[in-house]
Amino acid sequence: MHFIIISKKEGFDENSINDKYLKQIKAPSLIAETTEKIKINNFIVYIYNYSQILEETENYSYYFDENNLYLINGIVNEDNALRKHDIGYFFESLKKYSILTGDYQLISIDKEGNGFLKTPQFSLKQLFFYEDEKCKVLSSEIKLIIDGIKNLNKNKFVDNFDLNYIKELMDIGGELKTFNRHTAFEKIRRIYPHDEKKFKSGTIVIKKNKSLKIPEEVENKFNKDKAYLYDNYYKEVSEFV
Repeated sequence: MHFIIISKKEGFDENSINDKYLKQIKAPSLIAETTEKIKINNFIVYIYNYSQILEETENYSYYFDENNLYLINGIVNEDNALRKHDIGYFFESLKKYSILTGDYQLISIDKEGNGFLKTPQFSLKQLFFYEDEKCKVLSSEIKLIIDGIKNLNKNKFVDNFDLNYIKELMDIGGELKTFNRHTAFEKIRRIYPHDEKKFKSGTIVIKKNKSLKIPEEVENKFNKDKAYLYDNYYKEVSEFV
């Protein structure tokens, strides 16, 4: 699944986004099978569904009504078992402090414009963030922002280019000191899985964290027996897949 979440600011104009384009199955880099446009509180959300790995369908991978939007991007197990097929039941069960495994992005937004975006600290799934005077945007793919937000199309690519992106790629000094947040576009930044992401009163709120927190249990197992830790991890991944 791919998605783009747009949080409207005061003075937002529907013409500032390319709605006709974003509603197309060709909007993401991999052509989708179906699309949905969802409006809840102050948000406009476009989602793009696929069936290559699992069938991304309503009530399983996403659900929405006037009160809630639920979205699951990726594969998630709950308490070492396949999650319940009904997405509403699954999100309710999250309140019971379930243990989740897999690689996923969980999104919940309610009618008050509050919610969360949860993902494992070591997820491989990407997120990109953009902001201008009209809106804030969070997306699983940079292309959706570039082609969907008209402000980015006002200038030529060279005028949007971020030289810091090249500097980070070169990694001068040979030592990675920080997470590379820049992209080729000056106003688009990478958001990492260990960053805190939430929705509050109709806006996107992101707190960038500078480091990863390794779970104490994993650190203890690593110090006690590295070989066992890796073998056990490989076993768990194999069983999960």
